[in-house]
Amino acid sequence: MNCPIAAISLPIGQFYLVAELSTPQGCGKTTLVDALECLFNATGCRAASVSIDDFYMTAADQEKRAAENVGNALLEFRGNGVTHDL
Repeated sequence: MNCPIAAISLPIGQFYLVAELSTPQGCGKTTLVDALECLFNATGCRAASVSIDDFYMTAADQEKRAAENVGNALLEFRGNGVTHDL
């Protein structure tokens, strides 16, 4: 199996929960994830979250890419998939 999480051995009865939310901007993803993370931590389950918003290109890199691709509306504003540095 090519999954790094599966390669980590855990004691019997313990597991990782990995969830993904994918919705349009402004639907409350961050609010929901913050609440779930707080709930998990409050009940003794360790929790962490990562947001795609943590992986945007720098403004300078995005401006450079937009200048190299004049007319590509997806590069005009951050938030579109092509504006992430992954």
